[in-house]
Amino acid sequence: MKIRILLSIVVLLAISASSFAEDITAEKILQNMVDSYERQMKGIKDVTVISEVTEGKREEKSVGTEVNYRKMAKIGGKTVGKSREELNDGQDITIYDGEYKWEWHSGGEVTKKKVDYNPMLMEESLNKIKAEFIGTEKIDGDKTYILRIKNMVDIMDFPSEEGIELEKVNGKGWIDANDWVIRKMEIEMKSNMGTMKMIETYEDYRKVRGMFVSYRTSTKTSLELSPEMIKKQLQEVPSGYRKQAEAQIKTQMGRKQIRITKVKEVKVNTDLSDDLFDGSKLGK
Repeated sequence: MKIRILLSIVVLLAISASSFAEDITAEKILQNMVDSYERQMKGIKDVTVISEVTEGKREEKSVGTEVNYRKMAKIGGKTVGKSREELNDGQDITIYDGEYKWEWHSGGEVTKKKVDYNPMLMEESLNKIKAEFIGTEKIDGDKTYILRIKNMVDIMDFPSEEGIELEKVNGKGWIDANDWVIRKMEIEMKSNMGTMKMIETYEDYRKVRGMFVSYRTSTKTSLELSPEMIKKQLQEVPSGYRKQAEAQIKTQMGRKQIRITKVKEVKVNTDLSDDLFDGSKLGK
């Protein structure tokens, strides 16, 4: 009898522990992320992040310097987060001025399009997410919550090019159960041109003026082109080189490309000039 009672207590405790462990929802996780972000951003007016970017498994190939600028501003009575990203030592620049996204690539023309997102206001992006809590996992010994994101297309600025039709976009995020920061993201994008997979890990978080900053980001991408896309690319190659080009394409298919971004310096509240976020001045 005592053994039965003891077993019953153990079973009840196990059920209670399981229920408690699962007493978390995607909504609670996202709200905790919003609350944490709002605490971190108190008193932050602008941020500059300077990083070094390398490629290759051994990080032997330097891609260049990357500079990201963020600034809070008021537009039409609404708080927005302006942004400017300079990639490849300033050869590629993207600006969000609070209403429009501007892009310029060295030697090319400036493009402009209206967008509906605030890159610095993470709470707005988080509030748009529709997700499902699917479990837990430890990363470097720390507990994380895993979310399956149902509406990746709605919350990310996927490039829209003529002839490319998105068929499906899947996403998962691993959220730190203590600090509520993103530790890992997985994205799979299928289109009529093929399948692209990306795994991004955020490591070496440090606190800068109360903000959590990942000082090392690793991005692994792989691409599988559709037969239609391969045919299209080969048509642009002179006929005498098509066999060689086709062999090169097949060699690259599925191969993971690794890109490492290491933060070198973070500057906060340096009174960034509004000219940095003026897209009409790009390319001049």
